Amino acid sequence: MDYILEINKVSREIYNETLNLFEDSNLYQTYEYNLHARGGRNMCTVVLKKGDIILGVSIIRIVKVPFLKFGIAYIYRGPIWQKKNSVNSIEVLTIFLELLKEEFVLKRKLVLRISPNLLKEDEKDFNKLFVKLGFIPKSKSAGANTFYINLDIPTEELRKNLSGNWRKKLKKSEKEDLRIISGTKDSLFQEVVKLYTEMIKRKGFEPGIDVDKLIATQFCLPSLMKMISTICYSNNVPISGLVFSAIGCIGIPILAATSDLGADFSGSYLLHWQMLVYLKENGFKYFDLGGIDKEENPNVYNFKHGMGGVEVHYLDVMDFGSNKFMNFILKRVQLIKKFIK
Repeated sequence: MDYILEINKVSREIYNETLNLFEDSNLYQTYEYNLHARGGRNMCTVVLKKGDIILGVSIIRIVKVPFLKFGIAYIYRGPIWQKKNSVNSIEVLTIFLELLKEEFVLKRKLVLRISPNLLKEDEKDFNKLFVKLGFIPKSKSAGANTFYINLDIPTEELRKNLSGNWRKKLKKSEKEDLRIISGTKDSLFQEVVKLYTEMIKRKGFEPGIDVDKLIATQFCLPSLMKMISTICYSNNVPISGLVFSAIGCIGIPILAATSDLGADFSGSYLLHWQMLVYLKENGFKYFDLGGIDKEENPNVYNFKHGMGGVEVHYLDVMDFGSNKFMNFILKRVQLIKKFIK
C-alpha cells in the first residue's frame, strides 16, 4: 500500500484533532498559530497517510519572492510524525521528507526549508538522516539552544536538582503571602500580556514577541491546545506572570513577565516551579525552558541553568532545492526573512 500526502484536504478542526494524536505536536504546528501569529498567507495543511492510517501532519507556510519565480515552503518545529503510545520508526520520517521534497521542490519548484522539532543529541542521529536525503544545514533555528528537564523522576529529585541559589529563591517566594491563579481563560492571558507590556516599557527592551498576534492565536485555539496562564498576586496585585504551552509531550514557556515587586518576592521562581510541577503531574515528558543565549542574555541563561536541566540543541535549519543564486536572493528579501522567523 502506497504512502500519500494529502494537501489541504482537512478542516481546521480535523487538523487539530489529528495533531493531538502525536507526542511531538507543538504550538508552532497548530493551525491557529500559523494563521494569526504568522499571518496565514499561503499556508497549507499536509497529512501523511498509508491507506486510511494517518502517520504524520504538518503546517507549511509558502512565500514567493516578488517578481521572481521561486520561493520557500517552510516548516517550523515539524513535520510531526511521532505518535503517542507507539514505537515510532524513523522510516516514517524518511518517507515524509521524501514526499515533501517531491511535492514542494520537484512539482512546485520551491526551496523546502525545515526547522525540525528534533534534537542533535538524540541517539537516532537525525542530522545524518537529513544530510543523507540531500538536505543542507543552513543556520540555527530560533530557540535552537535550550535546556531540557526530564520529568520522568520524582518531584523531590527535581527539586534537589535545582541550584542552591534557585532553591533559596524558591523557598523565599513560598514563604511570602502570595496567591497563584492558573488557567486557560483569555482574561488571565491578557493580564500576563499587560504585565509583559509594562515590563518591556519599564526596562526599555525591544519586545521579542508580537503580543497582539499571540492574543489572537490564544483566542482561537481549541480548548485542549490553549496556552496556560499562571499569575502570582501580592495583596491582589499581579506581580509576576507566565504563559506556557503544553501540547504533545513537552511544555514550553511562551511569555514571562515580572514587576519590580515580583522580582523582590522571587515570583518568577515560584511560577516556573509551579509550571514544572503541573507538567510532571499531567504526564508530560519534558520541560523545554524555551531558548538560551549565554552571551546576549546571561541573566536569563543563569536563571534557566539553575533549574537543573541539560543543555540540548535543536537541529539546524535544513534546506533542500536551493542554489547559490537562490541563497543570495533569499538572504536579502526582508519579506521572507520576516515570514520564516
